[in-house]
Amino acid sequence: MRRVLQISVWATHSLLLLLLLQPPLHFAQIQHQSRYSMTSPDSNNVAEFSRRLATFSLNVYNKLITQKPNQNIIFSPFSIQTCAAMARLGAVGETAAQLDRGLGLISNNEAQIAESFHHVLTAYENSSILHIANKIYIMTGFELKDEFSSLISKQFLSAVEPVDFAKNVEAASKINSWVEQRTNNLIKDLVPPSALDKDSRLVLINAIHFKGNWVHQFPERDTRNEPFHLNDADSIEVPMMNLKKRFRYANLGDLDATALELPYKDSDLSMLIVLPNSKTGLSQLEEKLRSTPLSQITGALYSTDVIVKLPKFKSEFEVELSETFKQLGMTQLFSNEADFSNMLQSPEELKVSKIIHKAFIDVNEKGTEAAAATGVLTDVKTDFGIDNDRAGLLQTAFVVSYMVFAPLFGYLGDRYPRRLLMAVGVTLWSTTTILGSFMHQFGWFLTFRAMVGIGEASYSTIAPTIISDLFVNSVRSQMLALFYFAIPVGSGLGYIVGSKTAHLANNWRWALRVTPILGLIAVVLIFLIKDPKRGASEASHNLQPTSFLTDVKELVKNRSFMLSTAGFTCVAFVAGALAWWGPTYIHMGLRMQPGNEDLQLDDVSYKFGLVAMGAGLIGVPLGSVLAQRLRGRIENCDPYICAVGLFISAPMVFAALILPQTNGTMCFIFVFIAQVTLNLSWSIVADMLLYVVVPTRRSTAEAFQILISHALGDAGSPYLVGAISVAIKNHLSSEPKMISNQSFQSMSQVLENATETVTNTLKDMSFSPRVGSSEDVIKFEALQYSLFSTTFVEVLGGIFFLFTACYVIKDRRRAAQESMAKELRLAPGENKKDIFDSECLVMCTDIALRERA
Repeated sequence: MRRVLQISVWATHSLLLLLLLQPPLHFAQIQHQSRYSMTSPDSNNVAEFSRRLATFSLNVYNKLITQKPNQNIIFSPFSIQTCAAMARLGAVGETAAQLDRGLGLISNNEAQIAESFHHVLTAYENSSILHIANKIYIMTGFELKDEFSSLISKQFLSAVEPVDFAKNVEAASKINSWVEQRTNNLIKDLVPPSALDKDSRLVLINAIHFKGNWVHQFPERDTRNEPFHLNDADSIEVPMMNLKKRFRYANLGDLDATALELPYKDSDLSMLIVLPNSKTGLSQLEEKLRSTPLSQITGALYSTDVIVKLPKFKSEFEVELSETFKQLGMTQLFSNEADFSNMLQSPEELKVSKIIHKAFIDVNEKGTEAAAATGVLTDVKTDFGIDNDRAGLLQTAFVVSYMVFAPLFGYLGDRYPRRLLMAVGVTLWSTTTILGSFMHQFGWFLTFRAMVGIGEASYSTIAPTIISDLFVNSVRSQMLALFYFAIPVGSGLGYIVGSKTAHLANNWRWALRVTPILGLIAVVLIFLIKDPKRGASEASHNLQPTSFLTDVKELVKNRSFMLSTAGFTCVAFVAGALAWWGPTYIHMGLRMQPGNEDLQLDDVSYKFGLVAMGAGLIGVPLGSVLAQRLRGRIENCDPYICAVGLFISAPMVFAALILPQTNGTMCFIFVFIAQVTLNLSWSIVADMLLYVVVPTRRSTAEAFQILISHALGDAGSPYLVGAISVAIKNHLSSEPKMISNQSFQSMSQVLENATETVTNTLKDMSFSPRVGSSEDVIKFEALQYSLFSTTFVEVLGGIFFLFTACYVIKDRRRAAQESMAKELRLAPGENKKDIFDSECLVMCTDIALRERA
């Protein structure tokens, strides 16, 4: 009697096979999961092993059809389980317990787990049609623990080979070559080079190849295109193999289905096909199979004559299984809580970064050829293990606290000693920056990052008002340009110093421990500067501050202030998004170019920093110079310069976003031009604020401009861009990826669900061949689409500045008149002549302003 095994290896989703069974004659459809089976050794443990594998197969299958509802799903549960079980031998604690439960292992004892797999592996060690191989690649210079190494080599029959993962292209090529050899060249490029780097430590690989001929082969002359029923109403033409022979068959009343066994020659392996009796009964059959032992089906088989019509097809599938494992309850192995301390002799802590699986199947007249491979990749734990959305939250937390405390420092700056306030703020900034570098939990690091924003809110709010009280007219514009050009230049220097320090120290945390030293030097310099009286440069010594509520009301009525703040908010949005994601995005694109696979993020950050610094050195002073040169001819030129800068920057950003994967040099050139034109507005906006707002409420105006521009600008843009990219990535990852071939061009349609809903979907879909995107390409495209939003924001900012130009002249004159009127307001003991003289002076001031413009 031919024995039917549960182990192996293949499960196909939406595979619709048309069978003509006799007696009686009827049509039926195969369930989503067709199985290959193997005979197990005479062991109760292996029988239990097989039962648990069948359960694991259905669990994985149910998750995959949910994650990828429109794809042809082929996978090898045995390959996945075997590879993950090797990783389980190095796990302890809750990580091990989750793997035991999720994989359905027969024991929580490492030796017993290894022995159960050993029985299966040795049972087919000398098979001529089924070949199973395991291998571990380890980072050069590291060694496995003795117990783990012994179980892997003796029980899983796995060799261990050292490789240098830092040379990721070479390492990936070596791994993939081994997989190709073990799968008869059917599984290619299992591990992408981008999945490996200097932090990779172990790559565990399982490879399976099966090639078996039918006991009863289908005559090639009888293969012809025939109708294939998708449902009661629809059918398509497919190449159909035909054969009439005696097979083992069963009518399964409890399942409302039938079963057929197709045996392979010179082996105890066979294909088992379970078919619902109804064309629409596929989903109900799947649900019933979850609680039905395979032995119940195989035990009901009996020999009878059957006419078989079977589609000839070929298909392949690839998937990253991290999300599937998490849905099955195996979450800790991917997090910083993972415990694989039984793997390496070194004290480094590991976690699983990826679980990659590929499978292939070819069913034809002679038999079946199939292959699968699985790779479990482990890395040194990252500090926080966060995705794009949470990474963007770090910048958002900083800016949120910055904008919230800016109004407070604005209020204090108009009323209390400004040097002391700045000194306290810079000290807080330096202290929290260096303390944050020692935090190992994301929540605490986020907290200290937010506190850095409090310190920065002090001097960025107050410093421009001190400059405005020290200088006036064109000199003030020059000094503000000098002050604000430090923002992009300092940002560029941050990339350069930070990336180099992190590289030299081999730890990113040291990048946060350099700048606080400069902060402490700045505290000393603050006490060396003079804190002038408010309005001193404009001869407004006697101005008295009004109430905070009055200040706010006056600022809201100031249209030039509100519109220029809206425009500057758009500038902040774009600057924040590009500064946070620019180096990462360009790095992802450049690595897609041939020969750049080894490119490190530090190198890209260094170049990006140089570009940002150069753009700041040119852009900020250029904006100031243009404003000073044009004011004599165009009185409201300031907002026009800002608007034109944004309108030029938008297409430059767009060009830079589409170039990284094709031309890195041109990409950086467009980034430079985009940032130069974006930087034109920094000093101009600050200058506009100072001449449209009276001196006694300038700190408050600065604070509210910071609050608004950051609240709606760079506070949310890094997080928003990251969150959008994650959403787009998830959408792109779930897109259908159809695979077709010349022998079965309709396979992409045949391999769809036979339910009414999916059939209607199939009618509207295009089934032309499509090359699937790799995970790295999907991540790149997702971030690219998300960053495109910045170009629209720049255009919107330009429009705000154009509206500002309509009001800036009027608001400037009103601020000057108000300042002079308050300065010359009648004091006790003054007479009417004094009042008349004061009014004359206000009129003269207005005339002088017109002439100066």
